[in-house]
Amino acid sequence: MKRTEPQSIGEVMRQAIDSLNMREGLDKARAVDAWQKIAGQHLGAACGRPTVRGNMLIIPVDSAALRQELNLRRSSILRDINARVGSEIISEIRFVGTRKPWA
Repeated sequence: MKRTEPQSIGEVMRQAIDSLNMREGLDKARAVDAWQKIAGQHLGAACGRPTVRGNMLIIPVDSAALRQELNLRRSSILRDINARVGSEIISEIRFVGTRKPWA
């Protein structure tokens, strides 16, 4: 069926993303980006690059003290990330230590 009414580029892109089943992957990428924005420059520099496994956001953190502080704020961070993404794509956040080889 031929369309006669014009559509915005944004609407065409949303339809293409949905028809190609890319929505979940894009939302996960947006969750990683949301962490960078929520964390800010200083905190982002203290943490490694987040990854997403399933619905879990995994964030490497060098400092045990910082990891503990982030664990205490985990629920508010999770809420902020999902609010920025616009969906409940992330259900858990895990802050993990980074292992450094002995010098």
